[in-house]
Amino acid sequence: MRFLRILACSAFLSLTTSALAGSLGPGLVPSAHVQALVRRQAPPNTVYQRYPDKETASLNFTFLIVPAPVAIARKIAGEFPLFGREQWDLPEDVKATIGEDEHPLFAVAYYSRDVHYASAPAIPELSSAQTYVGFVDCTGDKRTACYRSQKNYFDLLITAVAGTLTAGVRSESGLFDPPHSPFKPLGSGRYGLNVTAGLGCQPWSSTLHFASSGGLTPDNVDRLLEGPEVLSLNNKCLRGIYLYNETTTPIRNVVSDLELRTPLLPRTGLDPQRLTKKGVLGITGAVQRAFNIQAVDCSTYAAH
Repeated sequence: MRFLRILACSAFLSLTTSALAGSLGPGLVPSAHVQALVRRQAPPNTVYQRYPDKETASLNFTFLIVPAPVAIARKIAGEFPLFGREQWDLPEDVKATIGEDEHPLFAVAYYSRDVHYASAPAIPELSSAQTYVGFVDCTGDKRTACYRSQKNYFDLLITAVAGTLTAGVRSESGLFDPPHSPFKPLGSGRYGLNVTAGLGCQPWSSTLHFASSGGLTPDNVDRLLEGPEVLSLNNKCLRGIYLYNETTTPIRNVVSDLELRTPLLPRTGLDPQRLTKKGVLGITGAVQRAFNIQAVDCSTYAAH
C-alpha cells in the first residue's frame, strides 16, 4: 500500500509523470471536466499540512470483514500466528457472520484523490483493491492486533511496479469498473465494483447496498486499520492514522456480496483459490489517511 516511498526517486517520478500525462492530457494538471469529476468522487486532502512527514490522501473507501477458511488466513499470515476469536475486536453481529472454522479477512477498495508524499503532491487520483488477513500477532506480544497484506491492485501500472519493487507489497495493475470511482449504481439500491486483470481474470467482483443499522462503526475500523500493517514481501510494518471527521460525507454501513479470486487470495499449491460470500458486513465513506513512510521491524509496535 505504501507505494509512494518510491516517488522520492527521480527516475520513478519521471515515469509517473509520463503515465499521468498520457492519461490526463498535456502536463500533469487535469482538465476542468476531470477536476470536477474528481471533486464529486472524493473530498480534497485536508491533512497533508498536518502530517508533512507522512504519505497522505483523501479516500472514498469501502472496508469489508470477509469470513474465510482458516487455511487461507494462515497462508496469508505466513510465519505470524492468528489471534483466536476471543481477541477479535469486532461487534458481536459481525463476529456472528464468521464460522468456527473461519477467520476474518479485510477486503478494502478505494478511490484515492490528492495523494501527497511528505506534503508534496504526487498523484491526482488512484483506484485500488486490496486484501489482508486480520488479527495477526506480528509483534510477538500476543496482544497487538496486526493485519498482513496479501495483494494490492492499482489502476496505474507504475504504482503497481513501484509497490512490488520498493514498497514491500505484492502489487499488480488492473482495470477498474467503474474507473476513478468507488462504485457504480446498478439499480434497485445496489452498487458494484469489479477489477479485471490479466487474461480476463476478475480477482474482485462485488455488489453492495446500504444498511440502516448494525455492523461496523468508524471506531471499529479505526482501531483495526491503525494497527500495524505487515508488508507482504519483507514482513516489516507500517502504521497509519484514519480520520473520519474531516468532511460532512456520512460513513454508512453496507452489506456486500463479494467474490475474491487468486491472486487476491493465495494459491493452494498451483491451484488458484476462489472465495464467494454473501451478506458480508462493512462500511463505506470518505476518510483522510496519513501513513508512515518508512517501514520498521514489527516488534517496534509491541505493547509495553
